[in-house]
Amino acid sequence: MTGILELAITLALSSSFFYGIGKVFDKKGLLGARLLVGVFYTLTVAVPILLLYSALHGDMFTCRYGLLGIAQSAISGILQLSIGTVFLYASIKSIGAARASVMSTTQVVFAPLLSIAFFGETISIQLLFGTSMIFLGLALVSFGTPSSQENLQLTTGRFGRGHVYGLLSGFFWGASYPLTRVASIELDSPAMASFFSYLFAVLTILIVLMFSRSKGKFELKRASKIYLSFSGTLRTIAILARSTALSLAPVVLVTPFASLSPLATVFLSYIIMQNVELINRNVVFGALAAVIGAITIALFA
Repeated sequence: MTGILELAITLALSSSFFYGIGKVFDKKGLLGARLLVGVFYTLTVAVPILLLYSALHGDMFTCRYGLLGIAQSAISGILQLSIGTVFLYASIKSIGAARASVMSTTQVVFAPLLSIAFFGETISIQLLFGTSMIFLGLALVSFGTPSSQENLQLTTGRFGRGHVYGLLSGFFWGASYPLTRVASIELDSPAMASFFSYLFAVLTILIVLMFSRSKGKFELKRASKIYLSFSGTLRTIAILARSTALSLAPVVLVTPFASLSPLATVFLSYIIMQNVELINRNVVFGALAAVIGAITIALFA
């Protein structure tokens, strides 16, 4: 049993690391790239990986296919992966991966708040404490200069919009959680639910790009393609690592280790992108406060 728990912890930590480094590569891939094209490349990479995993793991053959479950997955994918990722990438382009990562932790606040509003769930002390810690982290991160050397001349308005984009990303990710859960139950396969979510998210972005009048609508620099494809692969691995960890160990054990991605992003941004992002004490302490709040809500709310 100890070996299984150690494996679950390792997978949960790996999930945080892959999510964290994925945002760093997002930042590098989005430099000079069109936002929607970047989102399209990142999401597209995940589709064949999830399909292959589902085939090898057997989920493709045991899934309870039904229109309701597929529709729930589709709506969840459009909210979370299409709209949510567009806002996340807009935030990353404006204020950097580290700050955007902290801002997006609001997803764990919006999810229970929406459940309270629509399903009559009660507010707990832990939810209030966790929410307070997250907003403390957001306040710390929001003060200071723009995080990118190239954006030091940004207007205060654009820098502020970057934080708003991060909050909107958290809202749409949080809003999708109830649908993600019921879709996984309806299809009896989290992997296939993720596959359908990604598939419909990719189709949504593709339709938008096809109707776009911009020239070279699918053009992307070779370096950006590499970074964003790598990011999409890492995110998909993170999803699979976290779901596997949850299948091996209790939520109370997995969640703390799987919720460290903002800290991973801050650390890796400092190591990898010192010439692009400026990481100050506000960002570090803000990320730490947001992680504590996210863990509290995930475990006890």
